[in-house]
Amino acid sequence: MLIRLFRCGDAVRRILACRKGSTAVEFSLTAPILVLLAFGAYDYGSAYVEGVRLNGAARAGAQQALYNAQDWENTDQMEQTALEEYVGHVLTPEEVALMSVSATAEAFCACTAGATLAPARTSAPAAMLPGSSCA
Repeated sequence: MLIRLFRCGDAVRRILACRKGSTAVEFSLTAPILVLLAFGAYDYGSAYVEGVRLNGAARAGAQQALYNAQDWENTDQMEQTALEEYVGHVLTPEEVALMSVSATAEAFCACTAGATLAPARTSAPAAMLPGSSCA
């Protein structure tokens, strides 16, 4: 009887000492977490790149407005420039109509005191000239 207990204890010890399959169990427990982290990093990176592209497009539209002071009310040209900067190439009107993003430009004049002037002419108003101030 004593011999049988000793043999059963040996078998139990051998089963507990066996490490076969423990790697598979550990991997099955950690794999979902690693996949979620990978997709989260990809999603965050995509959102960051999209933000950079949109910021560059807005900057390009504003630079187009500043480029030609005589044509500062031409919002269509600003919007076209912003969209072309967003996609990285010249766009046809058909491509602009199919885009999932849009650009909306607004022409207005403002002075350092915070008052907004209505755009009434095609050239920059006197209040926008250096050294001038709002009334």
